Amino acid sequence: MTEEWSHEKRKWLLALMGAAAVIIVLLFGASLLINRGETRCERIMLEGAKDDCWKAVAEETGNSSYCDRIAGASTHDACISSLVQGNETSATCARLNETIMRDICFGSLAGTSNNATYCGSISTGTMKDSCYGEIAASTTDPVLCSQISNMSLRVQCNNGLYAQLALERMNATLCKSMMADNSTVYNYLADNCILQVAANSTDKSICSEVTNSTLRTQCESGPSGPISCDTLSDENSRNVCFYNEAIQSGVPANCDNVPGSSMRDNCYYQFATKLGNPALCANIAGPNLRSLCESGSGG
Repeated sequence: MTEEWSHEKRKWLLALMGAAAVIIVLLFGASLLINRGETRCERIMLEGAKDDCWKAVAEETGNSSYCDRIAGASTHDACISSLVQGNETSATCARLNETIMRDICFGSLAGTSNNATYCGSISTGTMKDSCYGEIAASTTDPVLCSQISNMSLRVQCNNGLYAQLALERMNATLCKSMMADNSTVYNYLADNCILQVAANSTDKSICSEVTNSTLRTQCESGPSGPISCDTLSDENSRNVCFYNEAIQSGVPANCDNVPGSSMRDNCYYQFATKLGNPALCANIAGPNLRSLCESGSGG
């Protein structure tokens, strides 16, 4: 009888302990589900785990202020970036600790807003130059090219856009805004730009602006046939020639013939916005101009 009672007692005690364990697990799990706030992370001792916890709380609540409790710079920046992606402001960009993340944020903000002011907040020289170049191309504003610190890129930006504007507006005077190291190169660039405008105009008085007498005579007499872009030795003239051909053809795929990436991107941008076809934006190499294209062409 005593043995039977002891056996039953043991079974009862084991069942009671099992039930208690289940209750403890359920209560612990419930506390984790309910407690999404500070206590949840403050109890964690390991810094990396605590940072991950704060990041999770920020993402769960959509409150980026929790990101500021993260000690690690990379995790802190990743936390903020994940919450504000696509909705960046200058204030959120400034909160980022790491220079590269802050620069990417300001570059993205400049691209989505099409506002070169944000390019000035970028610290990395190459990224700042790229930002100014892309906004200059998207707005067709050669004045922005002067903000580019790399002289080679500044000249390419300036000359490409002024040549493009000269053709689009059929205004040879804009060709005089070319930049060059010396007068010989300057005259060559300006003359070729004027020739391009004259070749697409019936007004031959434009030719009087050409400084080289041989080229001026050729301009006044008119070409024997269409200008072959491949025969042009100057890079800017070749870019403008192929750009003009693509725009006049009405065929977006012809933008691929434009050698310079900046003007090629602008060619696709012009077609995408004109036709309202966001699929063409995928052909744009520059990330800021591509983002602007996708948001402005119905993408």
